[in-house]
Amino acid sequence: MKHLSILSIFLMAILFASCSKDENDSNPSSNSDGDGDDTVVAGIFATADGDGITAQYHCPDGDGLEDCNVRNESTGLVRMEMTVSDEDQKGWSIEFFIDDLENATFPLEIEEMTGGPDDIPLNFSYYDGSWTGENQYRYQNMPGSDGELSFTITNFDGSIIEGEFSGEIQKLSNPNETVIFENGEFNLELNYQ
Repeated sequence: MKHLSILSIFLMAILFASCSKDENDSNPSSNSDGDGDDTVVAGIFATADGDGITAQYHCPDGDGLEDCNVRNESTGLVRMEMTVSDEDQKGWSIEFFIDDLENATFPLEIEEMTGGPDDIPLNFSYYDGSWTGENQYRYQNMPGSDGELSFTITNFDGSIIEGEFSGEIQKLSNPNETVIFENGEFNLELNYQ
């Protein structure tokens, strides 16, 4: 009977531990890969108008991640596209052009273009539904563009690109409608083309 009581207490402790809420559950970027550490898994994460969005599924137009997260050295293109799921198309399409990403100094903030030789063009889109213009919010870092976005690449190791973003951008179909991003992060493996 004594062994049964100890076993019962042990099982209850395991059940309680598995049901307890992690203090980071409200932060969409605090995803664990399940191995017990706090490693952030691949994806694009942000709070959009107060809702945590976790986009870890491939882009709707691609056949898989190899089509969605790419680096083309000959053109300088970096494209990152992720959705929440196949059914939930909320997500991001982020493109920028940088010739020598592999040798850049980090953190690297992509700022509004000035017409200088160090400009990095950025096209940042968020979709709050299917990937159509009706659901698209967009920011481009050209002079005179509406919206405001802070976008920083924090690290690139030749394969994994990491960074953060925040700001407010406008909907294409209704410029009076905006979305505000807070605590945005990306952590993705790029496929070379």
